[in-house]
Formats: sequence, C-alpha cells, structure tokens
Amino acid sequence: MIRPAPAHRFRHSLAGIVARAIIPALLGLIVGQAAPGAPEDYDRWFTISMDGQRAGWMHKSQATAEGRVTTTSQMSFSLRRGEELISIRYDTTFVETVSGQPIRAVSRDEIGAEPVTIEYTFEPDAVTVVTTRRGRTTTRTEAKPEGTWLPPAAAGEFLARRLAAGAAQITIRTIDPGTGLTPVIVSRTVKGREEFRVLGKDVPVFRCEAAYSSQPGVTATELLDDRGLLVRSESSMGEIRIEAIVSTRRAALERFRAPELMRSTFITPSRAIPAPRRARAATYVLRVPDGSIRVLSQSVQQAEQIDDRSVRVVVNLAEPLDAGDDVDTANFLKPSRWLDNADPVVVQLARRATRDGPDDPAGRAEAMRRFVNQHVSEKALDLGFASASEVARDGRGDCTEHAVLLAAMLRADGIPSRVVSGLIYATRFAGESDVFAFHMWTQALVETDSGARWVNLDATLPGGVSFDATHIAVATSALSDERSGDALLPVAELLGRLSIEVEAVR
Repeated sequence: MIRPAPAHRFRHSLAGIVARAIIPALLGLIVGQAAPGAPEDYDRWFTISMDGQRAGWMHKSQATAEGRVTTTSQMSFSLRRGEELISIRYDTTFVETVSGQPIRAVSRDEIGAEPVTIEYTFEPDAVTVVTTRRGRTTTRTEAKPEGTWLPPAAAGEFLARRLAAGAAQITIRTIDPGTGLTPVIVSRTVKGREEFRVLGKDVPVFRCEAAYSSQPGVTATELLDDRGLLVRSESSMGEIRIEAIVSTRRAALERFRAPELMRSTFITPSRAIPAPRRARAATYVLRVPDGSIRVLSQSVQQAEQIDDRSVRVVVNLAEPLDAGDDVDTANFLKPSRWLDNADPVVVQLARRATRDGPDDPAGRAEAMRRFVNQHVSEKALDLGFASASEVARDGRGDCTEHAVLLAAMLRADGIPSRVVSGLIYATRFAGESDVFAFHMWTQALVETDSGARWVNLDATLPGGVSFDATHIAVATSALSDERSGDALLPVAELLGRLSIEVEAVR
C-alpha cells in the first residue's frame, strides 16, 4: 500500500507558484511603459502596491548624451509566503541613437538564487546575446527581430506625438530587454482627459486602457501626462489589484511590510479528500464568479465546459490521452533561460540519476524524478524562480525549482519535457487543513505502444508516489525564452476567484 506523503515533506513546495504568478502583471509596468515620453530626459519614481499594501518601488529614467539615448527601468518588490520573505529585482537598460536605431540592451534580474544578466548587442544583420550567471558566461547569436519595431525612447516619442494629435487608438511594437527579443505589441485606447493630483499638483492626464501581447487577456488602466509619461497604472491578476503611482524617491524607498500572498490563495473545496496521495481518479467542477474559465484537456486530464464560468475536470491516471502527432519535440528539448539543460552540472546530475536505472525512457524519467526529490534537500520558500543550473548546484527551492530541474535533466537525457502549473490538494499546509494550493510539476513526453504520451512527474513527492489525481492542471509550458509566461498567466487570472467542488474521488 502506498502511504500518503506527510505534509511536511512537500509543504514548502506548494507555495512557489503563487508569488511567481503575479510577476507578469508587475512586468507589464516595464513592458508597457519601458520609456514612455517625449525627447526630453526624465527621472521618475513610483510606489508599487498590491490590494492597497506597499509591495515595492519602480524607477524610470531617460538620459541623452553624445547622440545616444539611454533608457533605464528598475523595479523591486517583495512578498511574504507565510512568514518567509521573497524579494525580486528587475533592471533593464536600452541604448539607442537619437534617431531610434538600437545599439545595446541589458537586463538583470534577481529572481532566483543568483543574479542573471543578459546583454544584447545589435549588429547590422544579427544580435549577439551574452548571458552571465554566477561568473559563467555564454554567448550566442540570434536573428534580428522580425518586422518594424521601435526601441523604448523612440516608442515614447511616438506615443507622445500620437497623444498630442488626439489619436483614439495607439499601437506600438517595441522591445523590452526584460522579455527578450520578441517584440511586444502595446495597444492603447484613449478614454479621455481628466485631472489627477501628482505630488501635490493637479495635472491634466490622458486616461488609457492598455493591452500587451505578452500578457493575453490582461489590461491595465493608465494615466499619462502630456509628455506621455506614466503617472499611474492599475491592473489586476485575478482578484489581486496591482498599482504603480508616481512618487518621490524618498517615499518610494521607504521601508514597508510586504503583503502575504500565499494563504489568501488557498482554496477550500466543497469537501475534504481522504488519502489524497492514493487518489487514482477524481472529478471536480471549477467555477469563477464572473468572466470566464478555461481548463485544458491533456495527459490524464479531460475538461468539459459547462458554461463560461464553470468547467468539469476529470483526472484519471488509468486513461491517459495521446499527445498527438504534431508535437514540436525540438521545442521541448532546447535549452532556455530557465531550463538550461546544456549546463554541465545538469548533465552530470542526469547521468548520475540514470546510471544504475532502467534503459526505457519512462523508467529513466522516474529515476530522475526520485533523484530530484532527494537532491533538492532544502525546501525553501525565499527564492523567486531559480533556473535549473542554480538548483543543480544549490539543491534548494520549492515546487518550481523541483519542476525546472527535473525538466532540464530530462532534456539533457534526450527526453522532451515541459512544466505544468495548476493545483494540488494538501491535508495540512501552513496552518490550514484540506485545501488546494497552486503548484508546479513536470511532464515527460514518452513513446508507448499506443503512441506518444505526456507522463506526469511530481518531484516534490517522495518515494514511489510520482503523481495522484488531486493534481489539476491549468497550463503547460516549454518555458522557452520567448514564452516563459505561458505557465504563469493562466494561474494568475484565477487568484482569489476560483472555487472547487469535489464530485468524486477514488
């Protein structure tokens, strides 16, 4: 008989996805307003709040010298998961000519256990990308971004001119180094003019609704002054309201107690689930109070839409779905910022994990799952989102760190992999009982006699328990550099809004 895993064995691993889920909305403050403004230089500070509680600060500036314009954006925010503090920092710099030709861009993030810096140098026919983490540097050459796009300062000038001309719709295709070389389309609808009090003065502003191609389904309400500079921005992730408002440097940098963002996202289902780690099949109804909800059918999960606001989800470990013939396996094998499977330590761990194990891919995948469970020996809540190479060296983290290390090791072994974000049921967690919490795990693409299947592997579970039917998948992602938010945005949209009815478990 499989014994249920004690709650303390995976209690730290449940919380990681929650804090990461709101990151896309915060990054929208940078993506959507990378350098909004006219040609004049500027220097502005902002406070960032979540549901009215201080969560961080942002600093944006633009400076012109010797025929070059340098745009910088810095953002720092902190959250608590229980009493554990997680602090995350994003900095970006973009250098372009005064005529809007890109020269150089740099992004630096402190979201994992170590800072990661990526520098882009724009050549006539290509872009040189240099990534540095923990003193290790890798260099690669990428194709120039396709189509027409504007660097940040040029995009800001264009925005200011269109606002002055009375445009009702303004669309800008730009690049933010924090999101890579894929251009982001920012679409703004100008709703009208009003006055807003800024640092003790009433100033005229444009009220706009902004949508970003990098965040499908997410909109922000922006107030922009006559130069097109951001005064206030508000967006929501689920029921969590995120606001940035112009401030003084002193006020922006004042100390604050970070908001707690874990317990508030727990979901108490309609009834408790006994022995959840032994559950082999289950049926749930997921509901949101307004808007719509969509849940995917994949692997061992089938979703049936009841209406826009509710969906029935059946998880049956004995009835896996075919992966299909059109899976882009190359996309699930290549290295990325998070799944750096070419890293020598990741490769070494994959070899160690499978050295004395079976030869078939499914057996090797399970051997790696068990290895990762033991290798991540320090179950920590204070990381943002560590890469596989970081976890390989440090052996610490929560569910996301387990998931990315296992996914990278699978790829290093030639097995296509992806991560899944969703929910897992816990009988006891963080002082609460019988709740669903947001979670992340791994899937391996394995050939069987019946075709290719996505096999679920939860490395936070010990021993022979690799998966159970209390996992509900919300989104899957290859965690590619271009679409790393795919695993987080669908989860973020459910925060504080989701209810779960347990219809059957066996």
